[in-house]
Amino acid sequence: MFALSITAYGLRLFERQANDQLNNMSTAVWLSLITMTTVGYGDFYPITQMGRFVAILTSLYGVVLTSLFVISLTNMLTF
Repeated sequence: MFALSITAYGLRLFERQANDQLNNMSTAVWLSLITMTTVGYGDFYPITQMGRFVAILTSLYGVVLTSLFVISLTNMLTF
């Protein structure tokens, strides 16, 4: 939850002047959550270079988080 709120705040901070869709925090949280889970609907996307950089870091963090979840689940189910 902490990483989700930090990345959403970063996206909102860098995109607030250029992107009217990311003016509110709920849209930024939605974009961060969808990017972390690597679904990527495409309904919202960053326009600025720093916003894109934050989105890239968010997706990399999501891949690491998903990998750690799969590893822990595999270790728990191994006899």
